[in-house]
Amino acid sequence: MPDGPWPQRVLVVARWYPSHDAPSRGAFVADHVAALVAAGRDVRVVSWDVVGLAGGVARSDAALRAEAAWEQPVASRAAWNTGSAWGVAGVPVARLPVVTPGGDVTIPAEIAAHAALLVPFGATLAREWPFDLVYAHVGLPDGAAAAELADRVEVPLLVTEHSSRTSDQLADPAGRAAYARLAGSGRGVNAVGSELATMIETSLGWQAGSVAVIPNPVSLADFPLGDPSGRDPDELLWVGARRESKGMAVLLDAFAEARRTVPELHLRMIGDAPDAATERRWTSLAGDLGLVGSVTFEPSTDRAGVAAAMRRAGMFVHPSPHETFGMVAAEALASGLPIAHLRSGGVEEITAAAGAGREVAETGDASGLAAAILRLRSRLAGVDGSALRASIVGRYAPERVADALLERARSIAGSAGIAASDGTRAADGAADAPATVDALPDRVVVVGFRRPWAARRIGALPPDLAAGLVVVTEIESAARPVALPGAQRWIETDLDAVYAVRLQRLGGEPDPRRSSIRRLATALLHPLRARARRKLLLERRGLRLDAARAAVLQACAPGPAGRGVLVVALDAEDVDAASAALAAGAVLAPGSLRWLADAWADSAARGSSWPLAPGPA
Repeated sequence: MPDGPWPQRVLVVARWYPSHDAPSRGAFVADHVAALVAAGRDVRVVSWDVVGLAGGVARSDAALRAEAAWEQPVASRAAWNTGSAWGVAGVPVARLPVVTPGGDVTIPAEIAAHAALLVPFGATLAREWPFDLVYAHVGLPDGAAAAELADRVEVPLLVTEHSSRTSDQLADPAGRAAYARLAGSGRGVNAVGSELATMIETSLGWQAGSVAVIPNPVSLADFPLGDPSGRDPDELLWVGARRESKGMAVLLDAFAEARRTVPELHLRMIGDAPDAATERRWTSLAGDLGLVGSVTFEPSTDRAGVAAAMRRAGMFVHPSPHETFGMVAAEALASGLPIAHLRSGGVEEITAAAGAGREVAETGDASGLAAAILRLRSRLAGVDGSALRASIVGRYAPERVADALLERARSIAGSAGIAASDGTRAADGAADAPATVDALPDRVVVVGFRRPWAARRIGALPPDLAAGLVVVTEIESAARPVALPGAQRWIETDLDAVYAVRLQRLGGEPDPRRSSIRRLATALLHPLRARARRKLLLERRGLRLDAARAAVLQACAPGPAGRGVLVVALDAEDVDAASAALAAGAVLAPGSLRWLADAWADSAARGSSWPLAPGPA
């Protein structure tokens, strides 16, 4: 077993962790993981893989049945992959399914959904790999769900808060009650910035200093210092998500205003909008402002691409009105790139030591930001990039942050009577590295009868992986056509075929063009037919489920190699649809598509062959 200062084994719990469909999301959590690994800790990560629940509520019968079906698969060692493509390479990651319906969900229901599989999963893990500390990122729902696990296995809990939703959550009485349970013996809350820490303390009536301020680490190796001779002083850079909340309209207006004074300025924007309509809004606004040719909208890129852009630009512009931290600001300064920004809470805390390398807008509007850009542009030649980097190294170096986290963990452990010298808790059995999926099945069948959801999620997979899948979904609706992306085989099923035949025998659907009086008259003249229609309508859901089960069962017919079939479900109700196939010997995967992409990447790294064999005709 590992030895050395407590804690040695750390279980990180976080929704935000890089994945195939969101490789940059949660990069700051991965930075925390990397810092702890570099500090000699044995770390594993539990994240979540969202599965839908069409038209339901979080704790519905379908959700409970799906969670019960997943409980055994997620407890297997096959739930783990080694992060060979996303996250921190070599750090095991499990992607637990979490059933989250659309629409508004209460905070208690959201916590319950995230805890449903985490608690039994973690309790099983603790017997094989007895972790010393649960380290969660964001308080609600992640920290609250992790608190239930920490209670079950009796280990300390540390939570680092990053979320910009925290103030809204704490305005909800249920949110305040849930958050308050993150404090106490053996528990502690950190925040990545002072303003966020103060807000939490004030909202909950906690004593000042109860929430420790421990920032995110900055991956200094990924953001080397730029050479001043390689910079374009007229290039402004922005990196992030092109959302309204990030100040996009203010940025474009400010840039247009600054160009009226310095026409040579040009703006490079790297990132993605949440949808096509939002992207069109920004490009349209740029056109209206006369910025065509002076602003470029570029897609998201990896860290190497962002770092290269930061070494080329003359200044970084940060228009966001609110940030809990502001990672891109810290990365820019680490690259020696000066910053002009609005006051947002987290960003000015980061740039406070940047001296002449920062300019803070005096007002929170476009004119204020434009003036800050021009002031900073006028003195760029005198900015010392190495001093900007030093301001980051001194506060955000990974080893400094890791030391602070571990000291904080020892402090909260002491409050629960756990001595820092206790070492790692003894295992009931072996604490070997988790096994990953080595023996590939004959076929992977993805069940996704909610066609738009299936098309979007399959479309986000690596093409080589998608090409090897058999996907079972519903036929296209004439009212809402949805094109299907590439996969080896799509099996499109008419779930209403039996219902339609039986309805036709009863005269078909009543003509909606008839008046309500005529429809009532028809029902009175044919009471048995009307009663049969009502009964059939009540049976429709069951008929659809029977059709779905038959389609999945056919897709899961045993393959020629005899290695079996792996079923990946995209919705809680898709688990119901797979029940007959699972009873016949197919195996339910311990996750959804994020787990599958991780397993595929790990197999490729080991030289195994994907895609798999095609399904039956």
